[in-house]
Amino acid sequence: GGSYVLGQPNTAIQSGQAFFVSTGASTGAITLNENSKVSNNGTLGFRPTTPLNELVKIDSRLYRLSGIETTVVDANAVVFDNIYSNDVADEDARKLSNNSENFAVQKSGTAIAIEGRKRINVTDTIQFKMWNMLQQSYQFEFVPQNLGNPGLTALLQDSYLNSNTPLDLNTTNTVNFTVDANVASSASNRFKIVFVQATPLPVSFISVSANRNGSNVKVDWKVAAERGIRNYEIERSIDGRNFVAAGTITANGNTSTEFAYSFIDLNVAAITLYYRVKSISVTGDVKYTNIVKLSAGNIKPGFSISPNPIEGAVVNLQFKNQPAGRYNVRMVSITGQSLFTTTVNHAGGNSTQLLGLPEGIASGTYQLEIIAADQSRNIKTVILPNKN
Repeated sequence: GGSYVLGQPNTAIQSGQAFFVSTGASTGAITLNENSKVSNNGTLGFRPTTPLNELVKIDSRLYRLSGIETTVVDANAVVFDNIYSNDVADEDARKLSNNSENFAVQKSGTAIAIEGRKRINVTDTIQFKMWNMLQQSYQFEFVPQNLGNPGLTALLQDSYLNSNTPLDLNTTNTVNFTVDANVASSASNRFKIVFVQATPLPVSFISVSANRNGSNVKVDWKVAAERGIRNYEIERSIDGRNFVAAGTITANGNTSTEFAYSFIDLNVAAITLYYRVKSISVTGDVKYTNIVKLSAGNIKPGFSISPNPIEGAVVNLQFKNQPAGRYNVRMVSITGQSLFTTTVNHAGGNSTQLLGLPEGIASGTYQLEIIAADQSRNIKTVILPNKN
């Protein structure tokens, strides 16, 4: 088991990586045996496979103001992705208390430093918790990333001053506040961010689906109470975050009953895809369906190495539609000398395994031998370019 690193399942402790262990018991112990070691596990802890510029999140920081000096004293983050749960779960990093001021996200009685939760649908709230505050001036800094969706607004609510401060979800925001002698000014639950999606358009999406038909994909959706809708735009994505337009269909018109639409996306790649439908009103307002995931089509089983010639000292061995199991991998020179052997545990389907090369290996052409559990063999050529 284990928690997550920026949304990527991570159950290996990397070389040089620190970690925390949480237990529900009063005491606990953890033992790492020699056979717990794994090789060629990559560097997921330091280089997440999800590009940072694709994350949907908000960083919240607390600064202490003293004259012209601004000192950061604590911070927290909330990451929005439908792979997460809205409950307190292993994917959330619990808050470790500081000796000075503390600033965390409060969820179901638990203080959290980094929280993962589902995407914002209609409304959402980030309830902050602060403690050990001093009687002085402070500043919040809120840094949203990829939260500037059409119609989504955010307010910082201050229960002490009974105020609502709008936050711009397209840029960094700073908000100053003061803790004084009044106990309510340092209340742990004084601040929260409330997200509100604009009033739904005069159309109700009932369902949406996507299914393969050979090399094409058929997207179906049903609507009700369609009023003032100009057209529907079908959008496609390879990662569930960044979408492109696949096509447009003109709306049927005003109707108070259910109406079904279909769209054929022609000649799409046989990979995992995501679809959603966007309604556009005559006034330009936009509303989206839920996102539907379409599994990869039939991919011819095989292995590949990319890039090749390799870059650096790592071979990227790609498994394509391969059965789950243990694979023995061996690299040999053109003279038949074995340079290294390793074992790869493949979970099935498609994956990329990172194989570290031994130090001092010379440039040239080598063979990589992959032996499956059924003893079938596959040999790939590996080219190591001249480092000069």
